[in-house]
Amino acid sequence: MSAPRLKLNPESGVWFVHWSEGRRSKRLSTRQTTKRQAELFFAEWLRCERDVERKVAARTADLWALYRERHVKERVVSQTTVDYCWQNLEPHFGRLTPAEITEETIAAYGSARAAGRIGRPSKPSTVRRELVALLACYNWAADRRRKLISADDIPPIDLPENGAPRERVLTDDELRAAAAAVEATRQNGVIGDAELFFWIGLETGARAGAICDLAWSRIDFAAGAIDFRNPERRATKKRRAVAAISSHLRLILTAVAAQRPGEEKVIRSIWTPRDSFRRAMRRAGLGFLTPNVLRHTAATNMLNRDVSRWRAARQVGNSPRVLDANYAKQRAAEMAAAAYTISGGVVAPRVGERRPSLFD
Repeated sequence: MSAPRLKLNPESGVWFVHWSEGRRSKRLSTRQTTKRQAELFFAEWLRCERDVERKVAARTADLWALYRERHVKERVVSQTTVDYCWQNLEPHFGRLTPAEITEETIAAYGSARAAGRIGRPSKPSTVRRELVALLACYNWAADRRRKLISADDIPPIDLPENGAPRERVLTDDELRAAAAAVEATRQNGVIGDAELFFWIGLETGARAGAICDLAWSRIDFAAGAIDFRNPERRATKKRRAVAAISSHLRLILTAVAAQRPGEEKVIRSIWTPRDSFRRAMRRAGLGFLTPNVLRHTAATNMLNRDVSRWRAARQVGNSPRVLDANYAKQRAAEMAAAAYTISGGVVAPRVGERRPSLFD
């Protein structure tokens, strides 16, 4: 292959990449009419060509490094989740090429994760999430725009079953214990991130990532609303809502805003409030709880207290259909009156006395 070069087509005004392979001349349109944009295209094309030349020896660690740099950093919102997946995947798959990965390799990884030989002991749903991340990397590398590996080299991966959705909801007594536990984290009467995180999660039903990403500029005290949508982040299927500010939450937010004038982020740290929340829940005697329990509790309490599905869905950033699917059990109480009409007033069970039979 001769050294590629850029040439302008004087008739169309479009720049082309020209090179030869053997005795055949080849060219590729950059679809650009300015030299600057054509040079950017040319540089990216050359980089991909060099990657293709190395694809035979491409280890998973090499592919992941490119995937992380060129895709995850630019397109994926939950980068910390992807990085955590690779933290566990790398010891097992990093030195292997995709073609070297077999069913036995996948099964051994699942066993190692379950036993805690890689990371802490994990459930099949966690292993599934990590293997999905690995497959995403391979599919990205095999895409026809990159051709870093052959599509035939992508290993067949049987994913473990998804885990059942978590249904843990805090009772009223547990809520009081949890509120007391996070209040105890105050230092010299100053409200900390753990308590602030708790109240925002409980009163809005927002996800942990949306809370930690929240800026004071997106809290409108006059309108009584919090906009969890970050204009600097790409929207995903996990929609973020514009949630109403309750009277309880307004007290906390107003107090914290007065304590932290001029700060940009509402929650100062990404991970610390989540860890502090878990520790506070253990101190309250509630065991190991993830922050998502606040979202489940918020949605369940709204539905059980006669808030319409539409309003509850708007508050937590779900659709009414998703709310029905996830919280149908909690909505059973509101159907009690409808269920009573089936037999109520017509027949009723008699308990505690024997009815006469035909043989008496």
